[in-house]
Amino acid sequence: MDWNGTELPAYVSYKPSRSIKKEWLGKTRWYTLYNHYYWKIYNLACTMFTWEGFPDTIDESVLEQDLIFNGCAVILRDDITGDLINLRGTGNGLDIYGRYTTVNAYARNGLYQRIGLKNYEDCVMIYNNQFRTPLIDLVQIYAADMAEIHHAIEINIKQQKTPITITGSKSQVDTMRKMYEIYDTGYPVLVEDKAATAGIETKLLMTQVDLKAKELEDVKRNIWSEVLSLIGIYNIPYEKKERLVANETAASVEMTYIMRDYMLKARKKGCEYINKLYGTNVTVKYAYDFISNNYGGDDNEPVYP
Repeated sequence: MDWNGTELPAYVSYKPSRSIKKEWLGKTRWYTLYNHYYWKIYNLACTMFTWEGFPDTIDESVLEQDLIFNGCAVILRDDITGDLINLRGTGNGLDIYGRYTTVNAYARNGLYQRIGLKNYEDCVMIYNNQFRTPLIDLVQIYAADMAEIHHAIEINIKQQKTPITITGSKSQVDTMRKMYEIYDTGYPVLVEDKAATAGIETKLLMTQVDLKAKELEDVKRNIWSEVLSLIGIYNIPYEKKERLVANETAASVEMTYIMRDYMLKARKKGCEYINKLYGTNVTVKYAYDFISNNYGGDDNEPVYP
């Protein structure tokens, strides 16, 4: 959800027109930032793991996208070509362990589908994690958080550029708006105000907004650090970087391993079923192996947006 409690889509697509009113530009900017961070986090999440041993007919990128977005994906042999392929899937019926017994697999274009496949006999369903849930909610939540703090930084900096409020009568609204637009460009404001001769006064009020960009930037870096930790990329929280002790570093490494393993184990289990059913030698490993033996050092700088 956004700052107004509105449900967020997976990502926001829009085509702003020239007729957009200024009061909507702030929200348009927020959605632009949301898209930016959505795709950044989504791309990191979809490249967390490296698969080896798959034939060329398997698209590993699409496989990971299906796991992240849907929580599951299906590996099966094409009934026409005999090649192994990966498709999206849904399940029906559960065994005693809560695994789907019947699988419906389909391609993204909707032109290819296989209905009523027996799981682990006609195909293999791979899960994103041991709870078989997608990761897209994490992407959406933190994209919104990053967009919110980024937008707050921009607003705070802009308030340093225009630290005034212009007051006047209702008849002076257009004049005051023009004054603010000129002031915002950085040029001197020279406006002939006929209302002044009629005794109507225009005033400038200094808002005196404190510059909080540095503090907000620290918050932003720590949110980003949390994102990286949740997808298993080792990093040091920005606020603790200078005074991190050995126990804190070890705890950070442990959390990183925990977050990556709960997804890696599900993929490894899928590899076992694939190799058993199709006689392949498919393996999977985590792609970002930046953790050094001493849990620190300059080589472990955080990946910052």
